[in-house]
Amino acid sequence: MAPQLGREADKIALYLRVANSLRSRIADGEWRPTAQLPIIKDLAKEYRVSLVTVRQALHILASDGLVEGGQGRGTFVCDTVRSVRDNPNLRAAINDRVALPPGTTIKILGRETTTDLAGDLAPDDVPRHPKYVCVRKLHLQDGEPFAVMNVSVAQHIYRLFPKGADKHTKILRLIMDYGNLVLSRSRIELVVTYADSEMSTLLQCPVMAALVRIRSFRVDDTGHLAFGHVSYYRADRFIYEVEEHETALEKSSAIILPDTRRTGNRKE
Repeated sequence: MAPQLGREADKIALYLRVANSLRSRIADGEWRPTAQLPIIKDLAKEYRVSLVTVRQALHILASDGLVEGGQGRGTFVCDTVRSVRDNPNLRAAINDRVALPPGTTIKILGRETTTDLAGDLAPDDVPRHPKYVCVRKLHLQDGEPFAVMNVSVAQHIYRLFPKGADKHTKILRLIMDYGNLVLSRSRIELVVTYADSEMSTLLQCPVMAALVRIRSFRVDDTGHLAFGHVSYYRADRFIYEVEEHETALEKSSAIILPDTRRTGNRKE
C-alpha cells in the first residue's frame, strides 16, 4: 500500500514525491530484484496522480539504476538492486556503533579545531571542554555513500588517537580503545528530514529525498560534553534495529518522554 504523502512534502514536485516513495518501497524489499512493478495505470490510481506523473517518477528510478523496462514491456526492479534487509554488511555498518564491517569505508571531508561548537553538535544545557576537534566524514558501503557524519570530540581525547586513525576506524571505537573516558549519561535523537543540494551531492540522492538525522551527545563523569555527532542517513538505505530482553514494555532507558502533566491546575 502506498504511504500517504503528507503536508511536509507539499512543496516537492509531485513526480519527485512519487519517485521517492517508490524508491523507499524497493529499498524495503516490497519489490525484489527482477520483480515487476504494478502497471502505470495502477500506480497512478494508487497514488492518485496522472499517468504522466508516474512515468516521470519511473524515469528518475531508471536513471538511478533501480528499474528497467519500457512502454509495452512493463517495469522491473533491476537484478543488481539489493534492499537494506538483504545487505547484512550495510545493516551492520548502521547498527554496530564500533565495528567497520566488510566493504565499509570512510572518507574524511574535513577536520577543524574549535572553541565554539555549532548548536546542533552540543546541547545548550551541558558544559563544554575548552576545545573540540570536529570531523566531517562520509561513510560508504561497497563504494556507495549512505551517511554523512559530523562528529565533535573533546580535543584532549582526540589527541590520544593514533594519527589518521579516524580514516579507517569509527570514532567511538577509538574513544573506547584510547580515550580513557568514563561517561555519566548519553542521549540519542532520531528525526526525518530532507536532502538539500549539498546532501544530495554527497549522498548521491535526489534533492528533497528523505533522510534520517541522528543526533547523539555523551557527557563525561565531570559533567562536560565529551563528544557528540549529527549524522544524516539516506532513508532508502537505512534500517535501525534494537533488541531488548526481559524488559517491561512501557519502560526503556532509550526513550525520553516529555512531562505532559498540567501541574498548574492539579489539586494535591
